[in-house]
Amino acid sequence: MKNMLKSVVMVLVLAVLPTILPADELDELLKRAALQTQDNYEKLSKWSGVISLVDKQNIGSGDAVNPSGVNKDALLVTKSLVEFYVDVDANSLYCKYERQNDGKPKGNGIVTPRLELVAILTPHEYLVSNPTSRLLTRWPAEKGVELTHFSTVIDPRHFFGSGSVRLSHEFFNQLVRARKDGKLENMTLKKEGTKYVLQHTTPNGNVNTFTVEPDMGWNLTATSTVEGLNRFTVETRFEEIEGIWLPVEHHRKNLKNMREVQFDRHLTVVRQAINAQAETRPFDLAALSPEDGARLSDKISNSEFRILSEKPVSEEEYIKAREDAK
Repeated sequence: MKNMLKSVVMVLVLAVLPTILPADELDELLKRAALQTQDNYEKLSKWSGVISLVDKQNIGSGDAVNPSGVNKDALLVTKSLVEFYVDVDANSLYCKYERQNDGKPKGNGIVTPRLELVAILTPHEYLVSNPTSRLLTRWPAEKGVELTHFSTVIDPRHFFGSGSVRLSHEFFNQLVRARKDGKLENMTLKKEGTKYVLQHTTPNGNVNTFTVEPDMGWNLTATSTVEGLNRFTVETRFEEIEGIWLPVEHHRKNLKNMREVQFDRHLTVVRQAINAQAETRPFDLAALSPEDGARLSDKISNSEFRILSEKPVSEEEYIKAREDAK
């Protein structure tokens, strides 16, 4: 009986221990994950929804943190809602960001004011509007792409990727090319239950870990980078909606000394619709609903305009139109 119990225990232990897989299986897994995630993403042509966002930011000196790694007196917590629409085929994004303000002091007595921003990003330009200040700005598209990583301009397409790379299949294909070129030779692949865990140590000692889950459409569900005593993590949960695996929860965290929270961003997609059911938006100046008289600073042409009937005009044209209307 004792031998039987020992055997059962041994089997259970072996069942939960990670299994290290050979290099050829790693290459095949990367190729399969790239194909599966690309096929999944290409089913998506239009995508709209609402995201609930909670940010926690350490604004203190970082001293005297409690055992959970959070100095409550130095933690600034803000809550926001984001409305988005993505036209995948047109590679364009509409994002409306509203930071809420409950009027109560946060960390160190700071009260975060209410903020509203509306942004449009297309392959040609990045438009952003602050309705409160009646100010619009037009930037080159590259500026908008840069800002969508960690800012108030939320691009949910980033939820599919690794953080630095927007889409999972682009990330997997990068790894395939790198390994083909003889790089990432020390990358290992482990199987933990139904998950696959890839790990790579860079020449300077940073440890990168990536988790792929076949049960979530072969998507990248977690990444972790350890740089000395600092750790950066991204976790994403997917659900299958109308035959497409879509992100429903996305969590980013930056830790100092492995436990002290520097930045924590938790995004939950509370409502979303795809393709024919998506709530569409135009990708032009009119979509920002600019008021007459608002100012437009065009960083592409280095020109300044005023808004008249949702169109940019010169200061002279605006003054003349106002005088004619009297």
